[in-house]
Formats: sequence, C-alpha cells, structure tokens
Amino acid sequence: DAPPGSPGRVALLVGDPDFERASLARTSAGVSSTTLTESNRSLLAEASRGISFAPLPGTGREVAQLSERLTDAGYRVESLTGTGATESALVDRETVPAFVHLATHGFFLPGLPTAHDEESSAMLLGGLALAGAQRTLDAWQQGSIPAPSSDGMLLASEAASLDFSGTRCVVLSACDTGVGRVRGGEGVEGLRSGLVLAGARHVLLTLWPVDDNATVAIMDSFYARLLEGTPPPLALAQTKRDFIRHYTESEGAYVAHRLVAPFVLTRSGIWTSE
Repeated sequence: DAPPGSPGRVALLVGDPDFERASLARTSAGVSSTTLTESNRSLLAEASRGISFAPLPGTGREVAQLSERLTDAGYRVESLTGTGATESALVDRETVPAFVHLATHGFFLPGLPTAHDEESSAMLLGGLALAGAQRTLDAWQQGSIPAPSSDGMLLASEAASLDFSGTRCVVLSACDTGVGRVRGGEGVEGLRSGLVLAGARHVLLTLWPVDDNATVAIMDSFYARLLEGTPPPLALAQTKRDFIRHYTESEGAYVAHRLVAPFVLTRSGIWTSE
C-alpha cells in the first residue's frame, strides 16, 4: 500500500468521450458552480457560438495502448471512455491516482464577464470537454443551462477542486484550445493552473492539436520512460528528441516541428518514481 498522503498505484485514463451523451449511472455530489453566476450563464449561448466537439476516436486507441502499458507495469488502471467519461467520474473518487491522462478537447469561452486579473479569467472560462459536452453546447444555444456538476464541461476552476494531491503527472493529450475562439492560449494556461492547484506535481499539455497516430506514439514513448523512473522533464525531452529526429528524416523539419513541438511540461513538485 502507498504511504499516507501519497498516491496509490492507480492510473486514471480518460479518452474518446461521447460528447452527445453521458452515463446516468453516477451522480456527482461534488463540483458546484461558484465561478459563473446564473446571469453569466445566460450569456453562454453567445460565448459558445462556433465551438463544437467532434469525436476523438484516436484518443480511444491512445487510452487502450496506455492502459496495457500501465497494467503491465503493475498499475490498476481506471479507463473512462464513451458515455462513462463523465465529470462526476473524475470528481467522485476515493483514490488519488499516480497518473492522470486526459485525452479530450479543451475549450475557451470568450465574451463572458471575467475577473480582473488574467489568471482568474482563464480559470473561469477555460476547461475540458467530457461526456455530454456537445449536448450542453446545444442546450446553451436553446437557452437552457444544465446543472454545472453534470454538464460535461469541466472548467479549469472546477478542476482545481479535484484531489490530485501527490499525483505524479497529469497529461492533457490532444487538449486543443483551437476548437473555439482563442486569445493568447488562455484556455491552456487556465487548465494548467487548475491542475496545479488540484495538487498535480507535473502537468504535460499540448499547445495545439496534433496527428492522432503521432500522439499515440509520442505518449507511449513518454510513459515508457516514466515507468522506468525517468523524471517527466527528462522523459519528455528524450521523447521529443527521438521523434523530432524520426519525423525530420521521414517528413521534413516543418512537419516534425508541428507534430512534436506542442508538447510542453510544467513542474510544481518533486518527482518520485514510486
């Protein structure tokens, strides 16, 4: 068993959410919206125009491959996909995972009243799309506001309330703030801040969308190094070096940059391999 205050040998993988539907098997008692008032939410229809969440089947393959690798390394893997990739499944947890992998769309909602400082604004308006998120977008367009705790839209401020205390690494894979209107990477910054406040020691994210096949290969290589005990910054640097070389030789330097450069990592704690 893990020592008190440290994560167990559990990995939480989220990918290929069903954006149209969400499972009703679980209900959240946790996340409530203290960040957007009801009057502010009445502006969501306008703020969300032009945003849509296309299916991400490649992230399902990504989760399946990582699940096999982590299981072989002795981790108990919890995979949330399809209608089960819900907000409540992230919130209502009894175990702090050692690794969290979130392969879905990111978003940023411009045009809503925000806090005075830029970091707080990003925390209010950026987030992750989970199961049911497209259904929520459609509801907003019709003037209906689903309950924030089960709307499939995990705001960065809500992510900050998750218990990732001691989680060694959170990965935001295919976290593509390009699905809506974006200003200066605010969605990415808000998500990073929220996950750090939740307790994550390292957060890896992508600054723009990349090819499905490339992401699967890059993530598998990154995790292989992590599970050998390599600290995340070094594991990412080694992985990026290898894939830049590979894609430069096969596709050219420009393509290599587009596929590999968006992966970045921030650190807020000490790395431990166990």
